[in-house]
This record gives sequence, C-alpha cells and structure tokens, in this order.
Amino acid sequence: RCTLPQIEGKRVLVVGGGHTAIDCARSSVRLGAKAVEMVCLEAKETMPADPHEVAEAEREGIVIHPAHAVGQVLTKDGRVTGVECLNVSSLEFTPDGKLNLETEPGSEHVLEADVLIVAIGQRPALGPLFDDEGLEKTGRGTVAVDPETLATGRPGLFAAGDCVTGPLNVIDAVASGRRAAVAMHRYLRGDTGSTGPVVLVPSVAEGSAAEGLTTGGRNASSLSPLPPTDLSLDTLDRRLTGDNGQETPRHTMPTLPLEGRLDLHREVELGYTEEQARLEAQRCYQCGFNVFIEAERCTLCNKCVEVCPQKCLEIMAFDRVENGNELPGMEMAREWLDGGAVIIDETLCTRCDKCVEICPPQCMRMEPTRAINALES
Repeated sequence: RCTLPQIEGKRVLVVGGGHTAIDCARSSVRLGAKAVEMVCLEAKETMPADPHEVAEAEREGIVIHPAHAVGQVLTKDGRVTGVECLNVSSLEFTPDGKLNLETEPGSEHVLEADVLIVAIGQRPALGPLFDDEGLEKTGRGTVAVDPETLATGRPGLFAAGDCVTGPLNVIDAVASGRRAAVAMHRYLRGDTGSTGPVVLVPSVAEGSAAEGLTTGGRNASSLSPLPPTDLSLDTLDRRLTGDNGQETPRHTMPTLPLEGRLDLHREVELGYTEEQARLEAQRCYQCGFNVFIEAERCTLCNKCVEVCPQKCLEIMAFDRVENGNELPGMEMAREWLDGGAVIIDETLCTRCDKCVEICPPQCMRMEPTRAINALES
C-alpha cells in the first residue's frame, strides 16, 4: 500500500531543476504543504524542466531559487531545518562532459525547510560489475554494449535500461528491457551469428506476431514514406501566416484555475476544444527551420534525445554512420575519445524546439532557411 508523505502544513524544499523536481514541488502543493520552494544550480532560463512547467509551478505559488548551490544540510535534534546555499557565478560543461562550477565567495545563506526532497538524478551502482573480465565502461560511466544487440563484451551478459543509456524515462527502460529479452532469446537458441538490430514491432508480413518481435519482419509497403508534395511559395506563405497575412501563434492550453488544483487526481491541462484543435492543426510546421549543433560544445549528454517527442534524434558511435567519411569534419571527429554523431531525421522533425530549449551547454539552435524562387533566364 502506498503511503503519502506527511507534509501538510510544512515547509518543503526541493533540490533540483528538472522534470522530477517540478513534479515533486507541484505535488507537495497538492498535499497541503504550507510553503514550497525549489533550489537548483541552473539559471531559470536553462533549467532542464520545460519552461511551461516552470511557469505553472510559479503560478501555483512555488518559489524557485535558480543559480544556487547547496553547501550542506542543516539539522537539529535529528530533523532537517534547512540547507546552506551559495550563489552560483559560473556553470558550464567541459568538452568531456564534466561540470565546472564556481560560486560567489561570502554568498552563504540559509533556506529554511521542514521537509527536504532531493531530485537531482540517479545513477546505477555499477562499480563491482566492472571488475568482471570483458565488461567495459563508457566515458559516461555506463555499461558499453553493442548498440544493435545490447550484448556486453562478456559472452552471455546483456545490459539494458538506465545502466546503458543513462537516466531516461520508464517507457524507454521498458522498451530497452524487451529488446534485451529478444536478444537473449536469440543467444539461447544458438543464433549467435545474428548481428542485426532487435526491432520490437508486430509483424505485418506473413507469419506470427512473435516472428516480427524476433526478426523485425515488417511489410515494406506499410512503412513507405509519404509521397513528396510540391507547394508554391504562395501556399507556404499562407500556411505560415494565414489568409489574413498575420502569423498564427500557438494556442495556449486551457488549464484548471488555481483553486481547482489542490487535488492529486485532477488533470491540470484540460485539452483543446474541437475548434481550437482544428485551428492549431492548421498552423505551419515551419519546415524551413533547421537544427544546427555546435559540435565543439556538445557534451553528448543525451538530453535532446530524451525530450524529443518524435524520436527523430539519436546519438550513435561514428562507426555506425554510413558514408561517414563524406561528412565534413568527420576525419577530425574520429580522433575524439568517446565521441559520437548526433543524427536528426528531418522527415520526422516537427521543429518543436524542445531540444534547443533543454540543451544544457546551449549548443543547439533553430534557424530558418529561405526558399528562393527559381527564375527562368
């Protein structure tokens, strides 16, 4: 049986600036906390949480202390009384992914709290595993596996989930576990020569659904891309701005009023009406925008991959990139230790900008490209 924490009437302090930290803070409001505050290393504009989640948290009365480093937890008679913090003056990641943090001397101050919730991420305790022969560790401290089969360097040992990818969401962990199960099934059947990817899709070709799970069998016709459509510049312009020539902004999602949110079982976002949904669907995807990445600043932290709603981003080893030698800069990139290529499927990308918003080193940007009429000579 799940027992809710007893925080009613208490001062709650959440350490962290990501999605989980925001969830903890907003849930504490609904559980009757007297006051809820958050403290995080990042500046508010670079918090990992979605900007709209941060805005909603502040609407609900949650106080956010950005650019704060926690020095120590203060206690009295065995109970938390607060934390001592310092102001962060500089926060950046080195090219190898390490955090460089500088604080302001003499900026120590105390944030009082009765309940302390730490939501700064977790990592698996893999230390003893790497003592085994054949098991290798990546530069990020995760288990190195074959990206297609999920097999480690030790025969018969497979790995999946957060110990391979780093912290992702539950859906990715479950999917990774299923892929590993199919790979182990192949291995136990003696199919050790199979090096193809483990694809978890029901087979729509001849045969059973189970065949699709183990072989990746699928009907090519069901996966063929949509045919290209030729649109005139006039049509593209009207899709972007509307028939009245005015740019159509994104419709604000209707939400519960603040007084109706003090219930863990009520959804805050109410969804669009049919009319709003139709108007939103008519807005332009802005396919003329493209994502650009400053490779020298990218730390391969995987945040862009985690947040992508279309699953059109992937980070892969250089040796998995077909015709990689033809790409500019690849020769130099191959000399980097623990490097990788960030692959974007432009046919799936909707230019939602989430990857740009969440990028910790701010090395991604969305910029427009111009369509130019071809003039006959």
